[in-house]
Amino acid sequence: MMESTPADESPILRKRDVIPPLCGSVLLLVLDGYLLLPGLGLLLSSLMILASLFALFGKMARGRGGKMKAGFKVIVYSFCLIGIYMLHAVHRADAKLNAIPIIQAADRYRLEAGHYPDNVEKLVPDYLPEVPRAAWRLNAGRYHFDIDRDSGEAELWWPAHLRVALTYNFRNGTWREVVWD
Repeated sequence: MMESTPADESPILRKRDVIPPLCGSVLLLVLDGYLLLPGLGLLLSSLMILASLFALFGKMARGRGGKMKAGFKVIVYSFCLIGIYMLHAVHRADAKLNAIPIIQAADRYRLEAGHYPDNVEKLVPDYLPEVPRAAWRLNAGRYHFDIDRDSGEAELWWPAHLRVALTYNFRNGTWREVVWD
């Protein structure tokens, strides 16, 4: 005769074990990738991975079923973290690609006017039909110019994260990330 195992000891993952981490991961991807909170998803998914690892190896996950649930959460939130990093890479690549017409228009403006424009909007409509959006994230869609008044050196930048800007230097034609203080 087989012994029955208590419901908490069941090694099978049920919907109630699977749905919350999956929904939480989707929410983190949406918060970080598309809305006004870049970087928050990275932080929260990292914390969720740590909490799930603690549950997996700590006393919180008793028995085989509890360890399976905690292990599943570690996997789900790890994929969420990877997904958020991939979204950030796509945003950066899109921002660089979408900046090409602005860079070309700003160079034409400089050839005619002798200096770079003070802002991106000065390129419309003579040099650009419209200013392209930097990325498809809701909060980070605008490019900006920074011009050093002493040297005349110009940079085109886009706020990639809360404290990070992706910056194009017109003098040397390179992109770099700048962390704001």
